[in-house]
This record gives sequence, structure tokens and C-alpha cells, in this order.
Amino acid sequence: MEGYADNSKCILDYLALFQALSAQDVDEGLCRRQWQAILTREQASGEARLAPPFLRLQFRLVDRDFLLAMAALAMELDGGLRSAFRRRYALALPTIEYGLQLISPICPSGCETLAELAGENGLCGLLLAPAEPAAYSLERPLILCRTILAFLTGLAMAEIPGCTPLMEHPEPWLPLYAEEFKQVQDWYLQGTGNVLYLCAPPGSGRKTLLRRVCGTVVYADVRDLSDRSLFEQEHTLREAAALATLLGAPICAAPDSAKTAFRSLERLCRRYHIPLAVLAETDQELAGAKEVLRLPRQREGVTAVFHGPSGTGKTMAACAIAHRLGMPLLRADLSRIMDKYVGETEKHLGRLFRSARENHCVLLFDEADALFGKRAQISTGHDKYANLSTSYLLQEIEQYDGIAILSTNLLGSFDDAFLRRLHYIVCFSLPDAALRETLWRQALPPERCAEELPYAKLAQAALSPARILAAVRGAVVDILGAGREKVDAASVVNALRLELEKSNKALPKCLAESGRGERGGEYVCS
Repeated sequence: MEGYADNSKCILDYLALFQALSAQDVDEGLCRRQWQAILTREQASGEARLAPPFLRLQFRLVDRDFLLAMAALAMELDGGLRSAFRRRYALALPTIEYGLQLISPICPSGCETLAELAGENGLCGLLLAPAEPAAYSLERPLILCRTILAFLTGLAMAEIPGCTPLMEHPEPWLPLYAEEFKQVQDWYLQGTGNVLYLCAPPGSGRKTLLRRVCGTVVYADVRDLSDRSLFEQEHTLREAAALATLLGAPICAAPDSAKTAFRSLERLCRRYHIPLAVLAETDQELAGAKEVLRLPRQREGVTAVFHGPSGTGKTMAACAIAHRLGMPLLRADLSRIMDKYVGETEKHLGRLFRSARENHCVLLFDEADALFGKRAQISTGHDKYANLSTSYLLQEIEQYDGIAILSTNLLGSFDDAFLRRLHYIVCFSLPDAALRETLWRQALPPERCAEELPYAKLAQAALSPARILAAVRGAVVDILGAGREKVDAASVVNALRLELEKSNKALPKCLAESGRGERGGEYVCS
């Protein structure tokens, strides 16, 4: 039998199975054949990623619990099934008891079912949405939690407040903790609900280390749950546990002050064999810890300034550095940092540096001379408070233990105190003629041109890489507007002339002397 090509067809067959099971006169033989056909097609699907069998495997579900989960999915997706159930039973929500009746033709329940479902098994503990305690366990609503519903239907990952998947960290990474890497790896390979305490200051790279070792990590913000009811806490923590089981990932969390939500999470992870990494900061948070790994604080930050004319690649270089290190780039938006009200600029800067530390970012201040400018002689109240902001920034940049890059066109405008604290000052100069010719050839290779371009003559115009690209873009727009597909020399020279006029410059003499000819308006090279 041919396998499934995609997940949607597999889900449609499950819906058809439960439509047959919910009929007034159930054909039990037909339902059993449908069930066996689905299993056979799943096995024959090869590398196709099908959600139902993957769910069954990850949660180690027996037939009964798996079919109950698929019954909950069918009731969620098929309005006809919901309407038929409500007409027949006069209830708003399907229950586990109804699910057992529904699947009985293909999976009869034994006398031990009640006891098993009353306990914390995988179905009731993780797959189904939490419910208020009921006197009769089979009266519990048969409703999938949001994480499982999103996974089975192929929708985007459900957004659960306080639960964030930290996806696999890209290669390469900054090897801050080479020795500790092996210890975390040994802990992760043990699995079975082990708890590891990672003790280090905020922003020291604990989550980055976990992502590098484990691939994907589920972050549960239990501190954000402390103000919520116990029922809401349970709901979020179970969603986090379900997501971690689906992804085959550990959970990481920082203990809340009262440790109520954290203890609930710890019990949940031990019950369902989910590794838990605890992000501790102080020795007081290590009470009861059996396995502790202390990460050394990385005290030495790196601060550099990239200076040079506009368009020479300063910001691009910062992006390349962040990509090479496998770290996110946090770009400071000066329009949102600088504030006319006293004290607000410092608050914005404090939040910026705190976010950069916590998320282990490369911090970029573009057009940094606006923030790091020289302190003025105090003649007005405005000067006094502006100098306070500069002093605060000086203190923060000195204490920052990450990577900070400042880009500017005006290095001479920097306060001397900042310059003394910079580890590197890198000058981005305009490219010379040979490099400009290379840039022209890369931007307009021969296969994109209708004729041989005078690359060497084009390179005589002293332009930055960004302005060369702008001229190329202008030439391309010109020829596309004329209905042509390939660039000719005339359009390139004209675009270069327009670009030079922006700064009141003329074409190089070698290009100006050989302009448009009389023969059909074509460019003629002398």
C-alpha cells in the first residue's frame, strides 16, 4: 500500500475514521479495516514527516491513549462531529468517557482503564488541556492542549505566555566554556529527568551553552508565573513540558522567589523524564541541588569603533562579526534611546545594556557620535543633564562584558574618555581604483551586460562600495524601464554621472570625453 506524501492526507484519514466511528450504526469491521489501513500507510511513508506517528513515538502512547488524542483532534477540527455529539449527549464538551465509547470498536477498554486514566499518564498529564479536579476522572474534557493541537495540524508553533522555544544555535559559536561544554553534554545524554544547576551571573551565556549542547531548549519563565493562579501555572508548565517532549529538548528555567512554580515544574520534569536545567545566580538558589555547574564569569568585554566615510561597510562588518560568532546583533535605535526628559535617556540605556547581557548579543551603536560625543562646557541646565547622560554611558560601556561595536563617520567628535577605553579603532577607508574595479565587475558581471563595460574607467570615480551599488541599481532601473534585459555602457555611465552629481562631482575625464555618440545614441569608448 502506498504511503502518505504529506501530513494533511494522514490527518484527513483520521477524520474519516472518527466520522465512521461516530455514526449511528457503526460498522465495526469497516472501522477496524480503516484503522489498519492508516497504520499500514504510515509505516510505508518512509521519510515523510507525519505528525500522528511522531506524536505516538515521542510520548510512548499505547493504542488507547493515542486514539483518544486523535479523537480530541477530530472533535476540534470537524464541526459535524461536535454537533452530532452535542445533539446526542446534550453536553458542551466531549469527555474521556465519550472518547472511550467512540474508540471501543477498534480498541476495547479493559477494567484497568479507569485506574490508569485517573493517574498522571502521558495523555492526561501532557496531551490534554488541564481541567479542574472532578469527582469522576472520566468526566474530564477531551481537549488537546494548544501545543499538541498546533503540532498535529501543522500550524505555526502555539504561542504560550511564559514558554519560549530557543531554537538550535547556529554554527560557529563563541567557545567561552570549552570544559563546561563536556559536562553539560554528559548531563544531557543521561536524560531521564535529571536536574542540572547552572550557576553564573545574568548574561554569562548559560542559555547559549545549552542551545549549543542540546540543539533546542524550551525556556519556561516561572518568575512570570508567580502572580498567576495555581491552575494557570499548571496550564503553562504542562504546555512547556509537552513542547519539550515533542522537540526532544530539555527545559531551562530560573527559580521564582517563592519557588512554588519552580517546584511544580521540577516535579513535572521528573514525572515525565524531561531534563531540567536551572539558571541559578546565587548560592541561595542552590538549596537542594544535587548537580551544580558553576560557570566562570567572562569579565573581559571587547569594545571597538569602526570609523570612516559613509557606505564603506562599517555596519555590514558588524553584522558579519555577529554571524561569524553565532550571536544575535542588537542594533541600538538612537531615536528611541535619546529622550528630552531628564533621566529617561539613562533608563533606555540601562534597558539596552541589560537586554544585550541577558541575550548574549553583539551590541551595535550606529552613528555613535550622537551618543558618545564630547561633553560640553556647562553653560545651561541642558548641558548639565546632557553631560550626565554621557557620563552614565561611559560607566556602562566600561562595565559591559560583551562585544560592543560603535560606528561613526566623525571619530573626532568622540569624547576622549571613550577613546581611551576602546580596545580597537578600525578605519574603513574608501577603496582604491583596483578594488573599485573589482566591485564594478562583481556588481555587473559580463553575463548581465549587453556589451563589454569600461570597468577600469568606471573605477576612476572615487566612490564608496555603497555608492557604486547605488549607481548599478540606477543603471538597472534605467534599462528595465526601457524594456531591455541587459545593461549597456551608456546606461551605466549615465547612472554614474547622476550618482556623482549628488556630491557635486563630475564624471572622470576618461568617461566625459567619450560620451554618447551620434550613432543610435550608443556609448562609444575612445
